[in-house]
Amino acid sequence: MPIFILFAVTFCLISTISVAQSPSEMVDSLKKEVQKHPAQDSLQVNRLLTIADGLAYTELDEAMQYANQAAELAEKLQLYGGQAGAQRQKAVIYMNKGDYLNAIDACHRALQLSDKLFERIKDDKGQSLFNATIYNALGAIYLDIEQLDKAIDNFSKLVTIAHRLNEPREEAVGLGNIGEAYTRKGAYRKAIAYFDKAVTIAQKSNDYLVLAFVLGNKGVALNFLEKYTSALPVFEESIKNADQVNDVRFKTISIAGLAQCYFHFNQYDLSEKYAKSAYELAKPMGLIQQQRDAAKVLSMIYEKQNKSMPALSYFKESVTLNDSLISKAKQLELTRRDMKFEQEQREIILNAEIKQKQTERNAVLGIGAILLVAVAVSAFFYKSKRDADLATLIAFQKQQEAEYQARFAEYQALVLEIENKVLRAQMNPHFIFNALNSISSYITKNDSENANEYLAKFAELMRLVLENSDEKLVLLNEDLKALRLYMQLETLRLPGKFSFEITVDKNIDSDELLFPPLILQPLVENSIWHGIANKEGTGKIKIVISKEGEKMYCAVEDNGIGRKKAASLRSPVQLGRKSMGIELTKKRIAIYDNTQNPENTISYTDLEEGTRAEIKLPLTLQF
Repeated sequence: MPIFILFAVTFCLISTISVAQSPSEMVDSLKKEVQKHPAQDSLQVNRLLTIADGLAYTELDEAMQYANQAAELAEKLQLYGGQAGAQRQKAVIYMNKGDYLNAIDACHRALQLSDKLFERIKDDKGQSLFNATIYNALGAIYLDIEQLDKAIDNFSKLVTIAHRLNEPREEAVGLGNIGEAYTRKGAYRKAIAYFDKAVTIAQKSNDYLVLAFVLGNKGVALNFLEKYTSALPVFEESIKNADQVNDVRFKTISIAGLAQCYFHFNQYDLSEKYAKSAYELAKPMGLIQQQRDAAKVLSMIYEKQNKSMPALSYFKESVTLNDSLISKAKQLELTRRDMKFEQEQREIILNAEIKQKQTERNAVLGIGAILLVAVAVSAFFYKSKRDADLATLIAFQKQQEAEYQARFAEYQALVLEIENKVLRAQMNPHFIFNALNSISSYITKNDSENANEYLAKFAELMRLVLENSDEKLVLLNEDLKALRLYMQLETLRLPGKFSFEITVDKNIDSDELLFPPLILQPLVENSIWHGIANKEGTGKIKIVISKEGEKMYCAVEDNGIGRKKAASLRSPVQLGRKSMGIELTKKRIAIYDNTQNPENTISYTDLEEGTRAEIKLPLTLQF
């Protein structure tokens, strides 16, 4: 099967270009943004990487310049995520250049940086998903240079991760890529088994692009087995799926396959129609194998129809294209030999360095032995004193180690205790109790419309809370979705009492920024019940999220009665009691921001009308 399939699939996993704009429009827009705002921050790293990604398949040298700029800036800012992303992007560019050895090296550096990044933020799912894209890129590289067993090994790692994390698209892509590798090995039945597994997964989510890719490749494997009757409906289904997403590349594969099927059915008119279509579609995309196959079919059709001139013309064209493919195969063989030579050279240099170090070590040991004999007599006389001093030193070191281990264990216990409390108290039990009471009240009043609305929102919120309960960090947009649901429920329970608005700075990408789950919920709850609930008339709560340097600034502001009046309405017992939600939030922020004093993590400002609570968190991107 053709090389481009893997490029296309790898692109699907690695690319960060938005589908809202064409790649060229996105790149031009970001170039202007970079020139207009030459900031030295993580968002600039993201812009540079997105530009590099947009150019990675067309302007390779320029793409590499932007990837290098991103890598240098990320290293300067000590952003492991940015460095890892830059190495991954460089791997794609090297692969497209045909520089496979550097592509593999870049992938391995990306994996090393990934370990450093996720060791810090403790996001196993995020690391696994990032690593999966690297394994897919490595698989594509090894497939391209016909190291098929290594390709299968890396694609299998992708499948394992995707299956464990319930990521159906990535799992289907990995299975399809394994099938592609087995097709190239000539193990067509084994390839078809993998394609069938991929189809089953992709059909469940109507993933048209993956279905177009996998079905097209399955049809090709069936054609190799000369099962043209079975291949025909598979190609037709592939084309239908490709049309759903306007994908020409995979459609071309299937059209070329249909031309072969109809030729073997002796339906030359249909075969000619599909062969011409495949030839014209493949030409501008540089799909040499599809052009060759279509030209060969057309030559055979015209020969059957005794049309000697077009038959000869397309035969010559197929030979020329075949020579081009052979030339590329020879080039890949030379590349493999170059890679083997470079690897052998590296091993020679490494072995030489090891040998030199061993020689130096032996010399030191020899000199040491001579000195040892010379000082043996002297050593004997002060041995008893040295032993006493050494015993004291060892005892002191053991004491220090024990104290350190005790402090470390105490810190870990504190973290675990806080995390467990947070999991139990992320949603205030009073809120859950009141929510269930509200649902019960609606049902009692036969107010089925409000009961259904409230119950649906409540169920959705509980689902989000449970899904995020095991995550230390979630995407900002996911957390804001949960916060909106919480506030919508409170507005339903307190009709006409308050409205709210959430504003996120335009320079923040909520689909990329990571955020501690429900960190703002206790602040919002305070605003509702201590600021707004006792206010006459309708109140308003504003939530603002913006960027300040390498920090994320979050504010919850209300126009309620204010802290002073709220305190005057509380009983003496209530005044002496601290808010559990707020206390846990302070401790969570302190741990996340590595701050020693939790009391300084939330600041309050008394406004002319109401209160503003503010927190600052480290700015952490998903990759």
